[in-house]
Amino acid sequence: MWTRTSGVHANPCIVCNQVIKFDHLIRQADEEEIAFVSTGHYAVIRRPEDSPSELWRGMDQGKEQSYFLHRLEQPHLLRMVLPLGSMTKREARLLAAKMKLPTVSEPESRKSVLFQEMTTAFSLKRARARRLAKRERS
Repeated sequence: MWTRTSGVHANPCIVCNQVIKFDHLIRQADEEEIAFVSTGHYAVIRRPEDSPSELWRGMDQGKEQSYFLHRLEQPHLLRMVLPLGSMTKREARLLAAKMKLPTVSEPESRKSVLFQEMTTAFSLKRARARRLAKRERS
């Protein structure tokens, strides 16, 4: 509780990442007919030809998060995109500013994992509603 009231973000449980967060995210994507999921983790997924996907450290050693993801299995890695892994936090902020994203002026994230999960679920539902509306118009 101290971490939540003091504004410090506790480290997520590595097993929770695999068993709860990413299993749920992939299931939700399947329900919404979404081929890939993207997260803001600073790690890299390499997909060598004729070999299993590999999880590598992110470029920004100060933000590197591959250790949180190391228990993910091939079904997870094959469906994930980690766009921030190949850039530094500074480069990510500059790109966000160039793209005029609303998050560019937000301070470093200290949101709870639960809040992030709720946001992800809402985004998936909103994307599904848009696809269904588009189908109905066609």
